[in-house]
Amino acid sequence: FGKFQGDEALLHPVVTTLEKCYEIVDKANSEIIRRGRLFDTHPERPDSLGDYNAVADEPLPQVLVMLDEFSAMVSASGGSKSQFAQRITSVAWRGLKFGVQLVLSGQDFTKDTVGPVAEQMLTKIALKVMKGSTSRVVLGRNGAEHLRRPGQALTNRSSMLQLYFVGDDEISPVQSSGMSADEER
Repeated sequence: FGKFQGDEALLHPVVTTLEKCYEIVDKANSEIIRRGRLFDTHPERPDSLGDYNAVADEPLPQVLVMLDEFSAMVSASGGSKSQFAQRITSVAWRGLKFGVQLVLSGQDFTKDTVGPVAEQMLTKIALKVMKGSTSRVVLGRNGAEHLRRPGQALTNRSSMLQLYFVGDDEISPVQSSGMSADEER
């Protein structure tokens, strides 16, 4: 994610330490609380970000929180019962209503490191994994250990998904004001 450092669309700089990751998760939880107050005090009492934005004077943007090497972070912070893991679970549990979405990625997922956050994730995608147990933790079934084609993935929502490789030379930060719909596609 280093190529996106300094991008104007980022709410928080890209981080590479566990301590800074804690800050991002805390910031996401604070944003959820702030948005909850806005929803609660609005006369329309909206049920979702779309409902809120339809009636609000100042619409709120979607927020995407991406945590790479999630399992390693949870292990380093004390496991699935740690305060860090509980805060991430809170983002997953409460965030969707308020437009705060969570993406977790990593090399290996175990039941112990994923813990209760797995039940809060609506969409799960597994690329090729080494062990059937990892596929079962991520998707609830075997299969991702048998994938052979680059970019092929299994999901919990459909049987198969084909992703596309984007090389480093094709990645550049997207400036919010500079991209047209055709360029984004």
